[in-house]
Amino acid sequence: MLVRESDVETIREIVSKTKPAKSAKPLRSIREVVEALGGNRGAAQFWRVTPSAVSNMLADQHISSGHHSRTIVRLLMDGYDIDLKALNLDLIRDIGGPEHGSPTS
Repeated sequence: MLVRESDVETIREIVSKTKPAKSAKPLRSIREVVEALGGNRGAAQFWRVTPSAVSNMLADQHISSGHHSRTIVRLLMDGYDIDLKALNLDLIRDIGGPEHGSPTS
């Protein structure tokens, strides 16, 4: 499952009104994401993988695509901002919608 870009913006807006930001700058590296999830052990538990799988993601500088949506939502809800392009996280680009005359669902 991928997250729509507009969903990310909506979550950011809601969270910014309810929680203080945990960091003044967005997370830009896989290491920063892993640390925000509680280190290797916390990330492994969150992603339901082994610690060695987290180590592999760190070495590859890539989060497995099956974890993108949950990771984006979790970090935003925890008050972190994320540089999605720097982390190469997949999103569904909003190309429809009322302003374009077609539904997004």
